[in-house]
Amino acid sequence: LAPERRGALAAIRAFRSAGATVSIGHSDATEAEYLAGREAGITHATHLFNAMALRTWPTRRTYAGTRVAGIEELILADDGISADIMADATAAHVPPALLRVACKCKAAGRLSLITDAMIAAGLPCGEYRMVDGQAVYTTPEEDVVRLANGGLCGSALSMCGALRNWMKHTGSSLEAALTMASEAPARAVGIFGHKGSIAAGKDADLVLLDPDLQVRRVLIAGREEFALNPTTP
Repeated sequence: LAPERRGALAAIRAFRSAGATVSIGHSDATEAEYLAGREAGITHATHLFNAMALRTWPTRRTYAGTRVAGIEELILADDGISADIMADATAAHVPPALLRVACKCKAAGRLSLITDAMIAAGLPCGEYRMVDGQAVYTTPEEDVVRLANGGLCGSALSMCGALRNWMKHTGSSLEAALTMASEAPARAVGIFGHKGSIAAGKDADLVLLDPDLQVRRVLIAGREEFALNPTTP
């Protein structure tokens, strides 16, 4: 949520008291509003670099040679907050240079890959309609979803696709990318004690990928729930 909105700080405190992780997103908060949100209990940032525009853009009249810090910079400089980020195939959501900046600013286990996938995910390319009636469409050239006017509206991305895209755009190692798809999100929502890595006593929720980073098998609590080429017992 956006901490600058009316009632947001009270909501943040209530959510935290209930044990929820509270994330800042779709916000154009000032630094003071950001810090107030952090003090109230925000510990995470949703889709870094997206829907985080400056409230007032500099103009020729107002620009004095100094760049104003926005939400993105405050998040990147704040070691106490984790973040998630989208890496689609064409870098439509976040340019490769900014993906690399995020990687350099957030320590291992503090930056998560997300898909922001929505209604068109996993379906053939074409036009779909959201519950609010808006039409969206996908094309073979991208793994993002767009509104009729061409604006971004989430993605049709898979998590293994996000892994591949992140490595392509940033040069990251597979090990680092896998951390962003497992350990980091588990830490962000406070469940790393039993999910997010392979260790004795943890839930055996496992995804097995082939060398092309495509899903081959899925185990939930140690039980095979999906296999690309299942074997007969």
